[in-house]
Amino acid sequence: MAPGSWWANASPPPAEVLNAAKFAVIELVVARRWRRRGLGGELLRTLSKGRPEPYATLAAVIGSPAHAWYLRSGWRKVGEFRVEPPFSDALLLDRRGRTA
Repeated sequence: MAPGSWWANASPPPAEVLNAAKFAVIELVVARRWRRRGLGGELLRTLSKGRPEPYATLAAVIGSPAHAWYLRSGWRKVGEFRVEPPFSDALLLDRRGRTA
């Protein structure tokens, strides 16, 4: 996402985030039988490796196992999608200081 852009239908993030470039993960779904093996985390690390953006962002369905995993992994809520179900949170990972 270019500086100044944000998710459609999501409440806005803090100005510092809005005005920065962001790496947006549009869809990341791991088939149920492959979950809890570290594949999602490995996919995110591989996708973001070498990216220059200071932030990564994605939408996570509230109450899903993935939502809880993101929060445990350092992502934080910065916005909400409440237009239509499934309701989601806009999550953000501060990538400054990370190499991957």
